[in-house]
Amino acid sequence: MKRTFLCLITFAALLLTIPSASALTISVYEPDNVGITGFGYGLVGNTIHIDEVWGAVGRGYLIFQGLDLGVDYTVVKHIWNNTGVDWNLFSDELLDPAGHENDRLYDDPIEPWVPAGFSHSNNMDDLFYAYGVPRTSTAFASLLVDEMAGRDFLEYYNGLVSGGGGYEEQSFGLVNYELENEPFLLAQRPNEHSVVPEPGTLMLLGSGLFSLGLFRRKK
Repeated sequence: MKRTFLCLITFAALLLTIPSASALTISVYEPDNVGITGFGYGLVGNTIHIDEVWGAVGRGYLIFQGLDLGVDYTVVKHIWNNTGVDWNLFSDELLDPAGHENDRLYDDPIEPWVPAGFSHSNNMDDLFYAYGVPRTSTAFASLLVDEMAGRDFLEYYNGLVSGGGGYEEQSFGLVNYELENEPFLLAQRPNEHSVVPEPGTLMLLGSGLFSLGLFRRKK
């Protein structure tokens, strides 16, 4: 616990020295957040550093607004687990505002854990995990990616983060091309596994969505 506290102080001091872009805002989405009890962020160039302390068992939601359109951002999350429960997996999913025309094609039904007013991001909404940015974790050796079945989903697994102050660092990319996608949520769910379609289904659906996506970008 003492080591965790010292790490938090060090990182908090680092955040104070990081210049933040005036347009970018990130905060804990309190209406639905349970797990995140401490939070801070900073921006260096196009790298977003996020500091999270999890003090309760449950889901954690962050709300983003003000990303420069078409810019690949690198997100580095520094996460401390003080929940008392070990994590054996950790998932991240992008949720954009509900009501887009393409939502009905991929969000039937919307899962019950998705906050009201939001829906699963998909390959037609121009909000993505940036492809050119590595997706890494210091605690988990494996990664399940679902970007072809109507969602933008990452699940880190095959590892452990101790519930007694264990630390994990995650990294991935973010890019947004449309103002209507903001504000969007990053839904974080420790120890909640999501079922994804079989590989064959993913391949067929992915090829179709990719073609539609190219058509929309050209249009």
